[in-house]
Amino acid sequence: MKTPLAGRRRRRWPYLTVAVLAGLAALSASAEEEPVVNSLPVASDVSYLLEPGTSVRVTLSAYDADGDSLSYIITALPAGGTVTVGSVQLGNALLPYTIPNNGRELTYEAATEASGVFTLRFKANDGTGDSNVGTVTLTVNRAPQPVDILFITEPNTDLTIEWPVTDAPTDKLTFTILSLPGRGRIMLGGTPLTDDDLPYVTDRNSILYTPDEDYHGPDSFAFVANDGLTHTDTLFVRIEVNTAPVPDPVSVMVLPDGQANIVFSSFDADRDPVRYVIVSLPAHGILTDQGAPITENSLPRELGEGVGHVQYTVNMGYQGTDGFQYRVRDYISFSDRVAVKITVNTPPQAHGSSLRVAPGGTVETVLSPTDEDGDALSVRFPRLPEKGELSIDGRPVSRTDTLYDVPASGLVIAYTPNVPEPPEEEGDAGEAADDDSSTKTTVANRGGERGGPSLRSVDDQDSFTWLATDGKEDSDTVTVSIRITDQAETPDNPTFDGDDVLSSTPSTAVGACGAAGAAELLMLAFTLFIAPRTRYFRKIRAPSLPESYI
Repeated sequence: MKTPLAGRRRRRWPYLTVAVLAGLAALSASAEEEPVVNSLPVASDVSYLLEPGTSVRVTLSAYDADGDSLSYIITALPAGGTVTVGSVQLGNALLPYTIPNNGRELTYEAATEASGVFTLRFKANDGTGDSNVGTVTLTVNRAPQPVDILFITEPNTDLTIEWPVTDAPTDKLTFTILSLPGRGRIMLGGTPLTDDDLPYVTDRNSILYTPDEDYHGPDSFAFVANDGLTHTDTLFVRIEVNTAPVPDPVSVMVLPDGQANIVFSSFDADRDPVRYVIVSLPAHGILTDQGAPITENSLPRELGEGVGHVQYTVNMGYQGTDGFQYRVRDYISFSDRVAVKITVNTPPQAHGSSLRVAPGGTVETVLSPTDEDGDALSVRFPRLPEKGELSIDGRPVSRTDTLYDVPASGLVIAYTPNVPEPPEEEGDAGEAADDDSSTKTTVANRGGERGGPSLRSVDDQDSFTWLATDGKEDSDTVTVSIRITDQAETPDNPTFDGDDVLSSTPSTAVGACGAAGAAELLMLAFTLFIAPRTRYFRKIRAPSLPESYI
């Protein structure tokens, strides 16, 4: 028999099953609606160092905790260069720019003159959100560059050395001295560095080098430069203690349409072998070196070893001045430029002459130099007379370096001797000489051995020299010879030398009387009694008489 309870329990099972199933469905729906938490990526900062004019490959970096695939978005570009992604060069108009295909690489190329720190900004995205802003720092820096330079100083002369490196003006350099020079000292603040001071770091832009006393030759020391970011390799300061050669100026004269061999000369205190260098060309002629023309394209033209001359050929028909420049070098140093002066000119001509003047008198002569070029001429007197004075228009000529213009008719110059006129004296016939000159006098005695009044006759020599100049070239120096005498010069009474003096006496003349010696006697009478009374008493040699008349 079925009870009521049993019946009720059978009726409730379907309801319980439905309730359980409904609860499970509600729990499942609740679980599906709970949100998923996403971690955003984190961008990383990166830094790069590069030289101006070079490029660097930049890799952007970010981290995603969920391991999501990331894309990179460039939001700001750096200055000082260009950014390219693949084949695309980015500009501000393309920003923000997402690198395709989840790429993260780009190229930055610094400009040639760029220097400094530049930045690029970016973000990373995981498909859900962006990261923070990441920074790429690009430092464009030129490392200190060595300069190949040779420092030169004279012996026993201090040398200020500026470090042979270059860098950006904004960089602050420091220098580390690694070794000391072998033939000199490095001075800092008046104190020499020693080996105990090494390595020595300084930020001075220059140092003082003092060579050893009287040293000639090379020297060096080592150092490193640092700009705070990079440093150089070990560099060397090279020094030469040397005396530069000194070239001599050259002046040459060339005839029109002519040639000249121009020889160079110089002095080198170190006795180093030297070579000559042509640095410019003449305007009105041609230079040749060992027969080969020197052209503008070949300048500077260094002559061969041991060659110290060139050939100059003046252009046809040219007259005037010309020139060029040259230098001389030893194995270390070049001299300054020095000029070669060329004068294309026909020199003037001067002509010597002879004058005759009496003591106490004055003689004039005309100096008439000639010049084929028709140039205006002047004269000067390198040597003045010793026994007289020159004058021009009444003005004494007293200097050897004064120039006097020559008129077209010639320059009239007067000479006045300082030799006085001979006085009458008592004494025998014979020769007398002044103490202070070479003037010789011949004394004729009227009274012979008895003595009596006599006259002195003067016969002396003087001279001076002169030359003509056209302002470009001097003539040869010529001589004007002067005879100072009171003796008359006639064809029948020639000039005698100073040794041809009168040697006869009155007693000798009387002993010579005879019919056959009448002519000789008349000559003696004239010589002894008539000639002494005249102004122009001449020194003559008495005629020789045959022994039969004595």
